[in-house]
Amino acid sequence: MTHVNCLTQRREGAKAQRKGCEITRFASLCLCVFALSLGLFACVPSETPEVLRQTPGAAVIMDGERYTNDAFSVSVPAGWRVITAPAGAAPAVTLAAADNCTLIHLSITLADPPTAPNCDQPTQTLTNEIRLAEQTIYAAASAPVNLWAAFTEQFDQVLASLR
Repeated sequence: MTHVNCLTQRREGAKAQRKGCEITRFASLCLCVFALSLGLFACVPSETPEVLRQTPGAAVIMDGERYTNDAFSVSVPAGWRVITAPAGAAPAVTLAAADNCTLIHLSITLADPPTAPNCDQPTQTLTNEIRLAEQTIYAAASAPVNLWAAFTEQFDQVLASLR
């Protein structure tokens, strides 16, 4: 009631009382902000959570349909998935077609041709060595025998896109 009276008084002393009410409101607001700040700061963890720490391993960039790591860059065929190398491993990538049987593995270390774990078709494999500037890139691939002719064209396009 006193608070409402402070705002509605119309006599000579009302100006001084209004000023006192404004100071009281300002102090209440400051106290509320301080209490809210204490509550929020209590939620800040003392250590950086694991999810916010940098993931170990080399960085990779997916820019549209192009994959780039520290050693090479390659175009990813439309509709294919990109499977990156584990953290701490040499720069490598595996490209997987939508059929879940066709794979292309590119790496700076020699690797056996990949095999798709859920492919129940007979497959054929091939390996290739590509020289980029002073870096050797090893390409290993596998695809179903019945798709081999179309796959080799796509494989050649992937190798031609290496930078």
